[in-house]
Amino acid sequence: MHNLGAIIGGVLLGGVGLLLIIGGSLALVSEQALRTVDNAAEGRIPETLRFNAEEARYGVVLFITATDSEANDTRCQVTLANEERKSIRGDIQAVSVSGRSKSVGEFEAVEGSTEITCRLEGRDNDLVSQRFAVAKIHERWRTGALVVIGLGVVVLLLGIWVGFRPMWRKQKGAGQFGGTSRPA
Repeated sequence: MHNLGAIIGGVLLGGVGLLLIIGGSLALVSEQALRTVDNAAEGRIPETLRFNAEEARYGVVLFITATDSEANDTRCQVTLANEERKSIRGDIQAVSVSGRSKSVGEFEAVEGSTEITCRLEGRDNDLVSQRFAVAKIHERWRTGALVVIGLGVVVLLLGIWVGFRPMWRKQKGAGQFGGTSRPA
C-alpha cells in the first residue's frame, strides 16, 4: 500500500511539474508575442530603422510570416546614441523563443536616437521584405516565466524521485540471493 501511495504522489507531483513547465513556456512565448504589439518601432529588412530609445534592454523580433531559418539568418547592426555599435545574430542568442514571432536578439540601449539595420545572411536582400520590430524586454515577465519553468523541472524531478523511490529501495536491499541471508 505504501508503494501505491508513493506512485500516486509521484504522478501528481509530475503532473504539477508538467503544468508549471507548460505554463511558464506559454508565458515566455506570450512575452515575445507582446513585443510585436507593444513595440518601440517597426521596420523592414533591409532598411535602416531609427527610433528614440530609453535606457533599457531591447529585443528585435521578426513578425509572424518569418520562418526559423530567416530568424537564424538575420544579422542586425545597432548604433546607439553614444555611437557605440553592437551586432546581433539570430543564430546566437542567450534566450531564443520561437512562437508566432521569431526572436533575433537583444541589446542594451542608452537614451537617445538609435539606428538598427538588419539583413538576411546568404540571401538576396533586394528581394526580401521581412518586417521586424524593436521593443523593450519585459524583464519581470520573462524572469517570472523562466523561474516557473525551472520550478516545474524541480517538481517533475521530485515527482519521479517520490514515485520510484520505493522500487529503488527494494532493489538496493535485495542482495545477491534475492534478499535472503544465511548465518555465518
